[in-house]
Amino acid sequence: MKTAVVLHGWASNPAHWSQVIKGLKDNGFKVLKPDLPGFTVPISKPYNTQDYVDWLKNYLRGKGKVVLIGQSFGGQIAIQFTAQNPLMVERLVLIGSAGIRRELNLKKQIFWLLAKMGKILTASPLAKKILYKLAREWDYAKASPLMKETLRLIVKDDQQTNLRKVLTPTLLLWGSRDRYTPINQGQLMHRLIKGSTLKVFDGEGHGLHFTRATDLVKAITEFTHG
Repeated sequence: MKTAVVLHGWASNPAHWSQVIKGLKDNGFKVLKPDLPGFTVPISKPYNTQDYVDWLKNYLRGKGKVVLIGQSFGGQIAIQFTAQNPLMVERLVLIGSAGIRRELNLKKQIFWLLAKMGKILTASPLAKKILYKLAREWDYAKASPLMKETLRLIVKDDQQTNLRKVLTPTLLLWGSRDRYTPINQGQLMHRLIKGSTLKVFDGEGHGLHFTRATDLVKAITEFTHG
């Protein structure tokens, strides 16, 4: 029996993956669905991507080789983990993965500059709301102080060097209309990971685990059992 590990995205949790998890179990997988630290499990310090990788390595200790499935921020963790621990990962599946950090649009550049300078902390509630809306950084707006700092750390962690190091068989699953991690990022990851496979779901966005759960399960099962 293959063990699949599902790493959820930012501000998400394993419950959002119930349809995919059920489908994987129905197809013979043992499924592990950890809560990433900082979302429902409290943290005592800000985490960067390496902290999450170290946490995952400890979580998986003694569980053998796994099929590692990461969506959005969970994909960013999965990339760095696989690059550093190839013997622990049998197959890698990235779903609308984060990790390409080379481009920031003007609104986001302004947002992160102001955040770094601490201006947001002293702005009026109305000014904060307007700025968050303009930058579309609601994840940041909703986060606790520790998770705000965690988010500031992880958005600095570009994974292109690690993507080149991944030699594990890799499947990339992407929505053609993904606005959070656009398809051009998936195409770049596909080029950087030698021998990877990219499957694009036409007309779909970032939430493939909600809108195309059955198709995700089918693609993952065929990839890992083929």
